[in-house]
Amino acid sequence: GTTDESPTLEHDEACDVIRCVVEQARGRTPVIAGTGSNNTKKAVEMTAFAHAAGVDGVLVVAPYYNRPTQEGLFEHFCAVAEATDRPVILYS
Repeated sequence: GTTDESPTLEHDEACDVIRCVVEQARGRTPVIAGTGSNNTKKAVEMTAFAHAAGVDGVLVVAPYYNRPTQEGLFEHFCAVAEATDRPVILYS
């Protein structure tokens, strides 16, 4: 979501955290990575990265600050969902 460390991490740091957690979990517990952003392209890229890293699902925040329309929200979440076949948890 947006209440943990994700807003304060640089992109490379966030990728390192996801890789490390997946590695340490070793399939013993599901890993759900926060991959959301108010920027759809960034959210899609982060979701694709997390998928490739082996997460079990992703948590995706509704775009903030730019306040898209209902259709815009739908398109945002659809674009993210197309980047993975894992569960996408919507976070608002």
